[in-house]
Amino acid sequence: MRRRTALLCPTLFVVDGYGLALSNTWKATPEEISRADPQILAAMDDLNEIPAEKLPPRVAGLMAKPQRPRSPEIAMKDLRRLVDAGVEVVMGTDAGNIGTLHGPSIHREMRMMVESGLTPLEVLRSATVGGARAMGLEGKTGEVEAGRLADLVILDADPLADIGNLAKVHRTIKGGVVYDPVALMESIR
Repeated sequence: MRRRTALLCPTLFVVDGYGLALSNTWKATPEEISRADPQILAAMDDLNEIPAEKLPPRVAGLMAKPQRPRSPEIAMKDLRRLVDAGVEVVMGTDAGNIGTLHGPSIHREMRMMVESGLTPLEVLRSATVGGARAMGLEGKTGEVEAGRLADLVILDADPLADIGNLAKVHRTIKGGVVYDPVALMESIR
């Protein structure tokens, strides 16, 4: 992968997302409560509305005997090994799969990446520098530097101290316009 400059997008949480959603044990994180699409968030309880006799047998079985999803242990171990071998990681969640919400599920993914042994800085770089490379925008965005596109997220806490601090957004600047995350979410509710 390194020799061919392949980019790795691990999508560690998506397997857990399926297990949690299909066993009806999925619970929204604080980030998802405050930032997820309200309609999608509400739909996460849809299994409660389906009569038991109409549930697919596998889903009924998962609901009857829910098991804590097992994180993809091999993938998590391999992630650290691949990074150590020089493979570049890019952030992604495979959002749109059941249980993996567009937007805030990135925080679940980042926590799992840190649990895999990546540092918060490596995770942050996967979302910035790695993301720019994946989109073919290397040299134009992904880093704060003169002459680059300068959309920024201003945080209330240091993400290098705790990756969870990336959820503590104070303001976002996009195209020179400053946005308040609370006001943005209120505008779609």
